[in-house]
Amino acid sequence: MKYLRYTLPLLAAALLFAVSTETNATQIRLAPKSDPAKLQKTDEWIPLYDGIDFMRCESTSPIQKVCILRIDTENKDLEFYTTGRHPDYKDEESETLRETAVDFLNENNMLAAVNANFYSPFNATTRTTRGPSNVIGLAISDGVLVSSSEGSCPCFTVNSNGVKTIRAIKEEDSLDGIRTAVAGRPIILKDGEIVKQSDETVNPRTGVGISKDNRYVYFITIDGRQVQSIGATLENEAKWLKKAGAWDGLNLDGGGSTTMVIRTPEGETKVLNSPIGNANIKGYLRNNANHIGVRKVKK
Repeated sequence: MKYLRYTLPLLAAALLFAVSTETNATQIRLAPKSDPAKLQKTDEWIPLYDGIDFMRCESTSPIQKVCILRIDTENKDLEFYTTGRHPDYKDEESETLRETAVDFLNENNMLAAVNANFYSPFNATTRTTRGPSNVIGLAISDGVLVSSSEGSCPCFTVNSNGVKTIRAIKEEDSLDGIRTAVAGRPIILKDGEIVKQSDETVNPRTGVGISKDNRYVYFITIDGRQVQSIGATLENEAKWLKKAGAWDGLNLDGGGSTTMVIRTPEGETKVLNSPIGNANIKGYLRNNANHIGVRKVKK
């Protein structure tokens, strides 16, 4: 089954999370007010780009550090993008090429990104190396099907007409008009109400949300398994999304996969949260099957 993960000894090191690049540094500018020092402020939206804001939040009970990106979809110069097909694509085997969030951001000229779907195989080797991966649940990149839906798969979708949804998509449902899609589990926020969950485990979390008026999309990461931030339950994750302004919300892959990255004015990448992608060691990025983010529309 694609949903199975195996607990194996955590070995080897992954990429350090502070990685830089000169990719298209002259073509991308942060908004004038985006002083890097301001990124450390809490409970305040900081403009990163036209149409992309960032907010850092903290709590003491429970101890949590939260990062939130808000994308204004009325800005038509921005588009969502998720990992495309593997060059040697094979359904349920080599659907995508595993890579870190930094790799995804740099290789696709993204402005900001987070990790997305759960994936398999999942073990000590796949966590720390690039290679072919099987994406769990629906994934659509630029209108191309990367991974099919499974069961009643909860998904975040962006249609060609700009409409965003968080909903369950069955295997037999039509995918016409969907330009971008990623999947997770479960839906944690529905019509402004936090969805009651039986799972009360505390973990690092990544999630996506949509505002009631369908204008804003929110990406959220909550650090975990660290003294500075213990992690969150699914219901707690939903509370943070709701606080940010989301009306509907979906949990994505979390744990050591949880990563949020942006591009700086100098063309370098900056990891905004504190990933634990290998052996729960702070500062390591995991190689994930896919990511989702926002970039400038190609003209």
